[in-house]
Amino acid sequence: RHLGWSWDTVHGEARGRFDVADVEKCFRQLVDQTLELKPTVVFVSYGTNESFEGKEGLPKFEKGLERLLDALK
Repeated sequence: RHLGWSWDTVHGEARGRFDVADVEKCFRQLVDQTLELKPTVVFVSYGTNESFEGKEGLPKFEKGLERLLDALK
């Protein structure tokens, strides 16, 4: 099941959600919807949108990715 949309970021910013201004709510929704499916394997593919922040944005991306992976464990 594909839960992502173009423009989604690892931080919870998501074009596919109506309350995009509430990043924390979007992040929780992504995690909750994923875990509700009880997956045995999850492919996480982020970074394209975050790459526009350049090398300076890498630490923020890495921190966000770690947070997402921890939430999906």
